[in-house]
Amino acid sequence: MIGGRAAEEGRGAGSPAPRPSSAARPRERRLPPAAAALRHADFRRYWFGACIGLSGYVMQQTARAWLTLELTDSPLMVGVVTTASSLPMLVFGILGGILADRWDPRRQILLCEAVYGFAGAALVLLIATGQVAIWHILVLSAITGAAFATELPARQTVIVPIVPRENLTNAVSLTGSVMALAQVVGPAIGGALIGAFGLAPAFLATALLILPALMLYSRTRPHPGSTLRNDTGVVRNLYEGVTFVRRSQPVGRLVLMCGVASVFGTSFSAFTPVIARDYLGAGSAGLGLLQGLTGVGALCGAFVVAGRRETARWFPLVLAMSAGYGVAIVLFALSPWFALSLLLGGGAGFLMQGFFVSNMTLLLSISPDVLRGRVVSLRLLVLGASPVGQALIGASAERVGTPIAVAASGAINAALLSALLLTAPSLRRL
Repeated sequence: MIGGRAAEEGRGAGSPAPRPSSAARPRERRLPPAAAALRHADFRRYWFGACIGLSGYVMQQTARAWLTLELTDSPLMVGVVTTASSLPMLVFGILGGILADRWDPRRQILLCEAVYGFAGAALVLLIATGQVAIWHILVLSAITGAAFATELPARQTVIVPIVPRENLTNAVSLTGSVMALAQVVGPAIGGALIGAFGLAPAFLATALLILPALMLYSRTRPHPGSTLRNDTGVVRNLYEGVTFVRRSQPVGRLVLMCGVASVFGTSFSAFTPVIARDYLGAGSAGLGLLQGLTGVGALCGAFVVAGRRETARWFPLVLAMSAGYGVAIVLFALSPWFALSLLLGGGAGFLMQGFFVSNMTLLLSISPDVLRGRVVSLRLLVLGASPVGQALIGASAERVGTPIAVAASGAINAALLSALLLTAPSLRRL
């Protein structure tokens, strides 16, 4: 990458343009448009490191949910543990965005990944010694949730200096696909390990997966530095971002839609272990397959957005994703057959990830450069509202059953997202 940029500078000074080697040309041609950003070595290292590290993180989430069920046999406690992991987003998402603007986000990612490894190793020791209790799971869920919230803004910021601007939208979409890919690999491996060896080896695997991720992250190019003015305070910078989101209808609606989806649309995944075990009769391996198929669908949804034509309109795609994935959640929750649930889970994952990747790509493309980081942080703030939905579903599940509670949440999600999109003229023109 450095050599390529130096060559471009040389051509600007009058040097003859060097011809790319025959080995390099086929490598670029083999990559489809949906993976264009992976041509760049730094982004390639970052992307594969994220796939490995986040697979370990999702595997740890799956194992924690199963461990919670074994210790408490309570759907409500599964929701409480998931809430403990998601609640830090309300505070640490904003702090992570400010930190990413003032510090090297690559180091921020490295530190947060190390926290995931620590949490996995701690649970291995607690299980091996027979001392594990529900409060251990709650504390470690909160710690890893805070690290995850701090890491998310850095993940968006770090890609800007390592890909050319013409590939930035594709890089954002591919970055959005990382979690989808992790949801395929993590639960599948985690469920298989739990079924074959038990919970302790599963948590050990989550700790070991962090090591290759750290190696890849450390080899990406350091961030050039802060883009935020140092002569203004944190509160002033945050106020400017909030004012812009409030006054800009398309940006404000996109952020609000993200908050609605966080409360009513994403919470269903926290109760997949309950549906798998209590209503579909699936064990830990079946849970891994169910969550894995949801991740496959999510991965496909992210790549569909990444490969869209630049001239295509956004509105029809976002409307279909917004309404469709709430309906898919309803059907998934009410399905009485495991095979049908696999298909519906994949469809829900496809539509959900397509919605969130489209949402993020639109926000980054219509937000000004000087405010983009703060817009992303505010989006992460509303994403932290997911504990509200998880708590509502958990409490409702105790009264009416988990399938009905999850289905109601999906129906509300579809109705509200469609209404917010259709009543915004500025979004209908996109």
